[in-house]
Amino acid sequence: MKELRLLVTNGCNYNCFFCHHEGLQEKQQAPIFTANDYAYLYKAFKELYQSNEITVTGGEPLVRNDIIEILQGLKNAQAKTTLVSNGSLLESFTDVAKYVDRINISLHSLNPNVYSSIVNSNPNALSKVIAGIQKVVSKHPKTQIRFNTTILKGVNDDSESISEIINFAEDMHASVKFIELYPSSTTGFVPLSHISNILETNHQFKKVLENKRQTIYSRNNNAVTAILTRIFCAHAITTENSSKYCQEHQDLFITPDGGIKTCMNTTDKVSIANAVHQRDLKQLSHKFMSAISEMGQHCK
Repeated sequence: MKELRLLVTNGCNYNCFFCHHEGLQEKQQAPIFTANDYAYLYKAFKELYQSNEITVTGGEPLVRNDIIEILQGLKNAQAKTTLVSNGSLLESFTDVAKYVDRINISLHSLNPNVYSSIVNSNPNALSKVIAGIQKVVSKHPKTQIRFNTTILKGVNDDSESISEIINFAEDMHASVKFIELYPSSTTGFVPLSHISNILETNHQFKKVLENKRQTIYSRNNNAVTAILTRIFCAHAITTENSSKYCQEHQDLFITPDGGIKTCMNTTDKVSIANAVHQRDLKQLSHKFMSAISEMGQHCK
């Protein structure tokens, strides 16, 4: 089942060196869709693919001044929404939690200096993120929280750093997703096997579920869940036919300028702007199918 991923902006107030920008190679795109456009796009996707799963991401979604309206419109359309954020603005936007099922917050370290060096921000950046998380958990305890932690060799891949993230997640009733860098040739790459060994050996985690894209661990008290994952492309290239796998399983990435991103390795896009603005379901369906047919053509 495919998922709709809305890249509502590629603007961001951070500059993490390892960020893959969801495959967007352009520095900045002017967003052209309104909250109503996104609500229509979701409803059309649901009708065509019988899926209510949707992710709102970026860039940093909270830099959009209409982000509340976007999320509210999706909720009114009964979308099951995950918001992906770096958390830096969360303290001022806690009400986004009313309109989403889960917030995935990028949290790579609980050491202020390490954190600021990763995100290229000031040493006070981490305290703002933590304050935002605590405020959301206090005001909206039913909203799921997940920490996205990208593992970097010699930076946050030691047992103590991982323990700090896990313990904070337990305190916040959150889960943790440890993410492998992509591609594996990137400086600082750490294989997921290193993290699984730390979880099992040092923190008494046990594997409870494993599928093609992720491995899920929990401890005896089930108070916190740890998920090990790699991005879609990193898994696709390990399959027998990566092009076919991509075409069948890759999500639909909607870019800020109204295109469907068909591959992280190319700038090619299929424009859906006119179909959305005209509320033309037939044209939009054709565009979806056209984009899917192009997926997997640039697998490395």
